[in-house]
Amino acid sequence: MDTMFMKTNDSTMKLLQLAGCEIVIPTEQACCGALHGHSGEKNGAKELAKRNILAFEELGVDYIITNAGGCGAFLIE
Repeated sequence: MDTMFMKTNDSTMKLLQLAGCEIVIPTEQACCGALHGHSGEKNGAKELAKRNILAFEELGVDYIITNAGGCGAFLIE
């Protein structure tokens, strides 16, 4: 998302901040793995998902918000 849709990311964060949310972006966060999973690289996708799970668990966040529907759906799966 940062590569092609940085304006969308910035707008999403601004809106959440206006709504009173504290924004936390883990430095260990990686690609969600959706592209890997869709191309049949299931092991790579699982490793990326595990990395993200650990990154967010370590921060103890209340919610994980995404503005990329495909990525969000893949992570839920």
